[in-house]
Amino acid sequence: MSERKVLVVSNKCPVCEVLVANIQEKKLPIDVVDVETEEGKSIVAKYDITAVPECMVLIRENSGKQGRFCNKEELEELLT
Repeated sequence: MSERKVLVVSNKCPVCEVLVANIQEKKLPIDVVDVETEEGKSIVAKYDITAVPECMVLIRENSGKQGRFCNKEELEELLT
């Protein structure tokens, strides 16, 4: 089973900027996807995301059928 952590962000969101900086500084294995890109629009629609930032774990991404929101520990990794 392949997993991919994704942080869905907007370039208009100041909180997103902080999280992206944390990810880059810590070199965390999380892909940042902007909501304005085709991939971002697809993720937002598929998982009914209504606000950013949103952290997702996409599971078996090629099937496009499974995903979950990050758990508390995964989210804290982004914030600290």
